[in-house]
Amino acid sequence: MTIQQLQQNLNFIKKIIGFENFPDNKENLLIQAFVRRSYSQEHPEWQHNQVLEFIGDSVLDAYFVRKMCLPQNNVFG
Repeated sequence: MTIQQLQQNLNFIKKIIGFENFPDNKENLLIQAFVRRSYSQEHPEWQHNQVLEFIGDSVLDAYFVRKMCLPQNNVFG
């Protein structure tokens, strides 16, 4: 994939997810979010997304636990 193709793909992704104003100096995080571990083993210049996936899962877990524990959303009572 050429740099131009990568940039076009990033611009398309940013438009789809509503991140048109995503800082250019943070695009490496956006790229990393889409890189699988198996790909990064073949291409060591790319970081895989496992750390981002772990952080995202933790944030979602915290959000759902909080929602479940609020009195108006208590699923246990």
